[in-house]
Amino acid sequence: MKFIFSILTGLFVSGSLMAQLQVADSTKSSLDFMAYVYRTTYAPSEWKQQFDSWDVEAEYQKAVDQINANPNMSVKEARKILMEFVYSMRDYHVSIRFDSTEEAKLPFAVRGAEGRFFIVEIDRTKLGYNVFPFNVGDEVISFNDKPVAEVVNSLKIYEKNVDETDQALAELALTRRRASRGFDVPRGTVNIGIKKAGKVVTRQLIWNYTPEKIGYYDPKGPNPLAKNHFGEDIKKENLLSLPMMMSFEDDKNLGPNGLGDKVGFMPKLGTPIWEASASDLYHAYIYKSKEGELIGVIRIPGYIVPDYNAAVDNFAKIIGHMQKVTDKLVIDQHNNPGGSVFYLYALASILSDKSLQAPRHIMSLTPANVKSCVQNLKVLESIDSDKKAVAKIGARVSGYPVTLQFVKFYTEYCHVMIEDWEAGKTRTRPFWIAGVDKINPNSVNYSKPILILVNELDFSGGDFFPTIMQDNQRATIMGTRTAGAGGYVLGYNFPNLLGVQTFRVTESLAYRVDQNPIENLGVTPDIVQPITAVDRQTNYSQYVKAVKKAIAELN
Repeated sequence: MKFIFSILTGLFVSGSLMAQLQVADSTKSSLDFMAYVYRTTYAPSEWKQQFDSWDVEAEYQKAVDQINANPNMSVKEARKILMEFVYSMRDYHVSIRFDSTEEAKLPFAVRGAEGRFFIVEIDRTKLGYNVFPFNVGDEVISFNDKPVAEVVNSLKIYEKNVDETDQALAELALTRRRASRGFDVPRGTVNIGIKKAGKVVTRQLIWNYTPEKIGYYDPKGPNPLAKNHFGEDIKKENLLSLPMMMSFEDDKNLGPNGLGDKVGFMPKLGTPIWEASASDLYHAYIYKSKEGELIGVIRIPGYIVPDYNAAVDNFAKIIGHMQKVTDKLVIDQHNNPGGSVFYLYALASILSDKSLQAPRHIMSLTPANVKSCVQNLKVLESIDSDKKAVAKIGARVSGYPVTLQFVKFYTEYCHVMIEDWEAGKTRTRPFWIAGVDKINPNSVNYSKPILILVNELDFSGGDFFPTIMQDNQRATIMGTRTAGAGGYVLGYNFPNLLGVQTFRVTESLAYRVDQNPIENLGVTPDIVQPITAVDRQTNYSQYVKAVKKAIAELN
């Protein structure tokens, strides 16, 4: 069950109403509402206080002081204040988006390594060699006549969270800026300095600029929303009911170096003797190693797909084949933005012949989600067979099988939510999402050694998957530490005249088997292997060599 409510917000309003708007007052109204939501439903608040001395009241007052100091602020300045408040939480799930069409792009991508920056992708359909005589692997020295490191540093929205992740996100933003994410959007020409044959060669390009189509004004006057009458109008994406979502919200479709690409940036580890077909939903292949072993490779780009059942079936088909013919399996999970927890569980069930322990969550309690549990219990407690479970709920939830046992687990979860609410709590005891404490193996499963490749752009579900596999000693994890977005997330909309489209709130805090939270800590690989400058210049040659060595040593 998934309830999504949407409302038109922002800036399509009459001139007479806009004439009454005072931006500072509207900013304070928006801030008041957002702060109230974070006070009441932000599950990691106590952990943030312990981890980083974060305090919602201190950050709220800081924002209020900024508003009071600038009573004639512009909408852009107002948005910056709200952004600073939201991102003070150092939480990759927490974000704010604005109604805006303005954006600018350049047809190439840059990623860093060891303090240097390299071209990792060029769209030759838009940037021919005669105009841009550079190649993937060439080093970028300057950007708009400034050191590229200085420009990248200025683009850090999530500054002071996980250094490697903050850096990677800013690098992705170097050649793609969106006002909807709060970036100042450039236009016109830009000078790029790139090292070529030992010399720095400069080329001038022009941003592919899309102008703002949603105009806004900065008039003065009383704000009709200043009294903050939001109570009856607030709508939110109710993701607490099945399925629960754990995903990082960022720009997609950035190519193999962005988030969630089907193939990703990794070169093939060997010459394929079998490959998944173009119609398959996963990029996968099998090759023979120099040790004579057959190695399966499959990429999991994310945990949100258009058709969860089809994706799980396709995954099971590929893994079933690999179980029969391969000796070991490599899972490429680089740059994974996360998604549905039950889809993730469904995939994990195909990768083990034993039950896997799932993380527990402390979950926020509100009248809305308690009411949801009360209503769900009316259905759940009437189910007494697998057949009735499927009839009432469906055969699967995000690809995860629905059985009478699943219903019993979810019933217990609802009882915990209600009991803790009735005990006067606003957070649950540590408990499992939908009560599912163990992920039972699928009838099709892989029982041989697994190596999972992760990096700093693995978020949320991308944190949880290697957590489950590592905590259950089911796989060896290799790469760099994941981002540490450790809970499920809900999105909120509210009436406003600043163009705030949505803001997101982390409403659970997940704990690993060792009782440490995933939030901010992520997953530290068993084998730490960062991408080097040489890798960026030589199609990841050192990284591939290290991966092959790790595969050979798997047992």
